[in-house]
Amino acid sequence: GLDALIARFEAAQRQMERGDAAGAAAELQACLLAARGLKNRKAEGVILGTLGNAYDSLGRHDDARRPRVGALAVDRQRRGPGRQRGVSGRHPLTSGVSHH
Repeated sequence: GLDALIARFEAAQRQMERGDAAGAAAELQACLLAARGLKNRKAEGVILGTLGNAYDSLGRHDDARRPRVGALAVDRQRRGPGRQRGVSGRHPLTSGVSHH
């Protein structure tokens, strides 16, 4: 569920902080599949953007572009025309998402 996805995403972020971009990218791929399985578009967009960062850290700039474009597309689709990004103190995977 969502809690497991959050735990995996946070583990991937810790891997990035330790300099293990390859491990983080693999974990983020698994997170992406989980987010899609949950039909959680917010999480999918956040994970795609983070995956792009991991690929950039690995010097895989062409690979980084695809998830970033996907993240932008998800964000635009979620917000709809003319809506601005909100700022909240919630976890990035749950901002605006119901836990039910």
